[in-house]
Amino acid sequence: MNIRKKLIVSNLMMIIIPVIASAVAGLCAIGIIWHVMHHGSGVGVDDAEDFSLLSRIAASYVSDVLKKEISPHTSALSELIDANTMYLLISRNGREIYSYGTREMRDSILMDAASSIPGNDIIISEGGRNMYRTIITLEDGNYEVILFATTNEMETKAFRMAARTAWIILILTIVISVSLTNHFISKSLFRRIVTPLDKLAKGASELGEGNLDYRITYSRDDEFRPICLLFNKMAEKLKELVERTRSDDESRKELIAGISHDLRSPLTSIQAYVEGLEDGVASTPEMRKRYLSVINSKVRDIDSLVSDLFLFSKLDLNDYPVELETASIGNAIEAFISQHNAEYEQRGLSINFPLVDSGIEAVFDRTLLARVMQNIADNSAKYKSNEHGNLYIDVKEGKDHVTIAFSDDGRGVDDDEYERLFDVFYRSDGARKRPSDGSGLGLAISRKMVSRMNGRIRAEKSVYGGLAIVMDLEKGEKDEKHPDNRR
Repeated sequence: MNIRKKLIVSNLMMIIIPVIASAVAGLCAIGIIWHVMHHGSGVGVDDAEDFSLLSRIAASYVSDVLKKEISPHTSALSELIDANTMYLLISRNGREIYSYGTREMRDSILMDAASSIPGNDIIISEGGRNMYRTIITLEDGNYEVILFATTNEMETKAFRMAARTAWIILILTIVISVSLTNHFISKSLFRRIVTPLDKLAKGASELGEGNLDYRITYSRDDEFRPICLLFNKMAEKLKELVERTRSDDESRKELIAGISHDLRSPLTSIQAYVEGLEDGVASTPEMRKRYLSVINSKVRDIDSLVSDLFLFSKLDLNDYPVELETASIGNAIEAFISQHNAEYEQRGLSINFPLVDSGIEAVFDRTLLARVMQNIADNSAKYKSNEHGNLYIDVKEGKDHVTIAFSDDGRGVDDDEYERLFDVFYRSDGARKRPSDGSGLGLAISRKMVSRMNGRIRAEKSVYGGLAIVMDLEKGEKDEKHPDNRR
């Protein structure tokens, strides 16, 4: 049961339970009042007239008993005496033979006073104390019947007391039932709410202390369950963010270290050759020309490195213009080969691309795609295993993407290096002794560019023994205009 339903049920229970308890207490109070009204309170009669009437009735019951017309233990006589707190005394020929009732009611003063008064059916009252005396003559002798009672307003007071007691019981029942119901229901609800809040507080504390692996375990199917699940997702995202930040920090450190290394080498060479010119080491025109040529080459290396860094920075900041279009991927590759084939042949690399269906279309930016292909071809030309190498380009059409594979027959890399190839300034030669081979940013830039074209890029082992760079681009349809062609 969720907390919302629990609240509804709890509110209903807080009404129903006190109502039931109050109804039971009310019935008990009504029973008490009914009993007092119909059976008396056992504390006396209302006044002398009532006493006279009750006494004659009691005397009539006694006469019937003495005549053996009814049982001496008849309930009518005893109920009459008990209900009105009377005391019955029967004597025969001056000797007591029977008594019943509250003996404390017996008053010898009233008895002495009655004995001095001749006659039958005598009633004597003194200060609320009453005595009734009568003589019943039978064959076996004279029977003196005496009844004692007190006349007061106790019956009314008893009724009021009973009513007051009933009201007190009713009110106490309502208060106690409401209090207990509220206590237990509130305690149950409090536990249902506080327990998950404590778990969330504990989770927040753990995350605050750096324990990003902490997860909340919550099995109840209530309103807190999705919150706990969202907390766990947030913790997972936070962990990924922190790990990404750490990775970015490491990459930034590597970037700074790489820039420092790759700038230091050409700058050191430039400084050495400039000092050679200043000191006259290059004494002939030929030597000075050679020195200047080396200086010019190192300046070009620095310019290329700075350009790559600038491009990488703009791509990283999403500040590089991208114009996506849907076009034939085969035609784009053929245009690149037509433009650069002669250059790579001079560098000892042959680019092999079989004819493909020009109808295979993908979504890409022409400039970015050409730069990616140039970076891949440059790597294949630099890391040939033989004097002449080959780069094979293959295009396959998938259900929702187009795959372009660039496979060479060069030196390749170890299996654990495939993912690191796309890190900034990473070269498979760990000593980094040949910064002139390139900036080390080519594949890092390529991954950024492919990502900007909504594609993916990865490295794997080539079927020709070298390295394969595989790129997936979104599949396009003929005459389709990309909705977001400028970014």
